[in-house]
Amino acid sequence: MIAIQTMPPNAPDYDGWLYDVKIEELFRVSHREIIQVYTGNDSGRFPLENGKEYVLFAAKSEGRLEIDNCEANVLLADAGSSIQKLRTIRIPADALVEGNVKSFGAADQEMPFAGVQIVFRSGGTRRTVVSDKDGNFQLHVPPGLYSADIRQVPGWRIEDFNSIESPSSFHARAGRCSALQFVARKN
Repeated sequence: MIAIQTMPPNAPDYDGWLYDVKIEELFRVSHREIIQVYTGNDSGRFPLENGKEYVLFAAKSEGRLEIDNCEANVLLADAGSSIQKLRTIRIPADALVEGNVKSFGAADQEMPFAGVQIVFRSGGTRRTVVSDKDGNFQLHVPPGLYSADIRQVPGWRIEDFNSIESPSSFHARAGRCSALQFVARKN
């Protein structure tokens, strides 16, 4: 790591840290010597320590690379065979769209919402997937511009819930994952 910048609360960004990181090896992206990664000062934070080496899985969000503790980010010393596996992975020709559907029960407790149909459209093509018992769904699609529509369930209103991608229009890219989240509320 080369530099750390603390992001103040109530600034254009949320409270957190912006790191300038020197790259030793990149996977699946073009090479640059130094990149910036951000982690928020929240429950998903993954703070970096100066002088330590990491394996980072950064995702682009709001025009910048972000890291959090939900990914496989780890100290290089703890990476084990991950580096060797990363070197052998081929980039798939298709794209992955995945996500979940949740409802809220008593005391706003999240619960999976199974059996919801999500329809993906691209040009004249339609593909449908159904959320599983855990409310999750996953679909491999050809790269392209897509929209996702929810087949509404009687007695419920299901809508986007802070998805990383906009369900109304998103690019599914080869070898990448597009993430969508939906919430179901009783009518």
